Amino acid sequence: MLDVWAEDAQSEIDRLTRELADARNTLQFVERWANHHGVNPRTTPVEALSVIQHHPAILEITDSYVDGKRPTTRNPYAELAEAKARAVPDGYIAVDREKLERIADAIFSKRHNAQENGDAYDVGYFGKMLEDLEAMLSARPEFPKESGYE
Repeated sequence: MLDVWAEDAQSEIDRLTRELADARNTLQFVERWANHHGVNPRTTPVEALSVIQHHPAILEITDSYVDGKRPTTRNPYAELAEAKARAVPDGYIAVDREKLERIADAIFSKRHNAQENGDAYDVGYFGKMLEDLEAMLSARPEFPKESGYE
């Protein structure tokens, strides 16, 4: 019985220790923005305030108030989330569609010329390039609609 009680007490101590560490990290974040970034000549006080006001831990406190009044400053965290939604996934690069189409047309044209000239090597070479290009295009991930990518 005492073993169970000791385990429960230790579990609660561990939980409170993590909660205290999280609170300390949040306070350090606020302190950094208020005392360091807030006095940086490239950061306006409003920008520093918006970063603090919209910090997830601070918003959680704000939401717990009866009036639930949200800050009216810009939300850099929402902007970051939007930017991440528009970001190109790992392993991929953004490519200009028109340039890619011109490249594909040029490869197709070279392959066609090689076929007309009976150059089997170039037919295979440019054919492989077209296959690789098709494979790349078909392997691209589906982007979320809000990303702006097609």
